Amino acid sequence: MVERDIEIREIVDGLASGAVTELFACGTAAVVSPVGRLVSSEFDVSVGDGMAGPVTTAARNALIGIQYGLADDVHGGMLRIV
Repeated sequence: MVERDIEIREIVDGLASGAVTELFACGTAAVVSPVGRLVSSEFDVSVGDGMAGPVTTAARNALIGIQYGLADDVHGGMLRIV
């Protein structure tokens, strides 16, 4: 796995070529939300069929598993308060 900054042009080009097939955003409240379309003054591109694909679904399930204590939190992001 590699973590790095990604330019929006790389994503748009990847969608056009088929190299990028899914796109999602994640956060504390949203958990994982699929992105179905990217729009700006320079482009308007669809992402797959707009639904969660297998990678998005796996990421969502992994995070929910950690939140509910059903999966190990190997990164130590959870703190039990009760």
